[in-house]
Amino acid sequence: MRCTHLVASLSCLALVACATPPAPVPSGPPPDWKLASASMSAGSTLQGTGGAGGGQISNQIVGHNINGPMASLYVSGGTVRGNGNSGRSVQVSIKGNKAEGLVGNVPFSAIIDILPDGSAHIVGSMGAGNSDWTLSPTAINGRIGVVTYNLQWNGTQYEGQMVPGGYGFLALPAVMATWTDYEAATVLSLILMGA
Repeated sequence: MRCTHLVASLSCLALVACATPPAPVPSGPPPDWKLASASMSAGSTLQGTGGAGGGQISNQIVGHNINGPMASLYVSGGTVRGNGNSGRSVQVSIKGNKAEGLVGNVPFSAIIDILPDGSAHIVGSMGAGNSDWTLSPTAINGRIGVVTYNLQWNGTQYEGQMVPGGYGFLALPAVMATWTDYEAATVLSLILMGA
């Protein structure tokens, strides 16, 4: 008799869990973010194209957690740690305007200079791939690893050309505006370099 009540109770709990509505998609104007522009249509998904092959990027971001098909990263307190989109381990520390650490056994570094208008100039490397790029609310321009980006904000997302790769785009979810500028720039560097 007890077992029957337990099974019935567990069945009810399972139904309640399945009936829980998904998290609401943000609405209204995007946040006032001087570093970059958020895509309200992206909800909580960082999506785009990146890396040498122009592969698709799709990572869910909830608070300070980034999850994707291979990615499971945590970003907070001056660290980025977990596994990247490549499946390699990521352990990066951010101190002041410098980010340093390892992606697998490959050294990663970035120097992030926040410019007077709130945009950023990022210089760094991951192994043999060097980066020198700018991130602003209107554009993402420069070399990130082995790819050169020339993406312009179109009111919904960044889009334009990648060399190599052709057409490229990047849509940043509004939740990234709650991170520090150094965290956001470091994570974008890691993801676009193929970490």
